[in-house]
Amino acid sequence: MKTNVKNKYDVYKLLKVLKYLLYFAEFALFFVLQNLPSGFPLIFSVKPLLVLSLLISVSLIESEMSTVFFSLGAGFLLDAGVAPLGLSSLFLCIVCTFLSALSKKKFKATILSSVVSTFVVTLFYAVFIWSAVYFLPGSEKAFAMFVDRYLPMVIYTVLISPLMYILNLGIFRVFRNKH
Repeated sequence: MKTNVKNKYDVYKLLKVLKYLLYFAEFALFFVLQNLPSGFPLIFSVKPLLVLSLLISVSLIESEMSTVFFSLGAGFLLDAGVAPLGLSSLFLCIVCTFLSALSKKKFKATILSSVVSTFVVTLFYAVFIWSAVYFLPGSEKAFAMFVDRYLPMVIYTVLISPLMYILNLGIFRVFRNKH
């Protein structure tokens, strides 16, 4: 009887490790697609924040503790491509962990909640990064940059969010623990 319980626990641990490895592979792939010049099509001369959309969809379906680690990793990836070092990690760790806890206690994770969450988090993230990079230093083109770059990026990221949610919900369901 003990070996049966131990084997079941080992299979559960293996499935969890495989699921997290798949998530990490997704983050790496989407980071490359997001940052390569020909990796993802441009719309209004911007690309979506694939890593951020992926993080938000993972935050909605995974635990708060998992979200902390994914937020730190995704934040460093975004810092490498979008923002000054450390800003994204700090922001995303706080916001996405809160989002993860909220999705477990206050609302059910659905495609609609994924789209709304992606819009809110991406808009706050864009305002946060824009403020740190353009507004606070006193750039003359701060508002033009927000309208020309950041708003289209928010919209484009929101448009791809249902695909990210469906992809990650599929991964979550394939690897979930079946007692």
